[in-house]
Amino acid sequence: MNFTLDDSTAMMPERKLSTAGEVLVKVRVSKSGNAIPQPGDLTGSVGPVKVGSKGLKLEIKDQIP
Repeated sequence: MNFTLDDSTAMMPERKLSTAGEVLVKVRVSKSGNAIPQPGDLTGSVGPVKVGSKGLKLEIKDQIP
């Protein structure tokens, strides 16, 4: 799946990604549809990576116990 992380996708407008040198990219797929992490959710992460990196491979391979 293609995705873009830039200042337009920041959760808080005053905390821009462009000001960070490196970031940790995480993904969580919720089984319940809840925003709060819960047991059984699937997760994965990659990083730290430089802001602006391309072609990252983020594997969802872990499960919250």
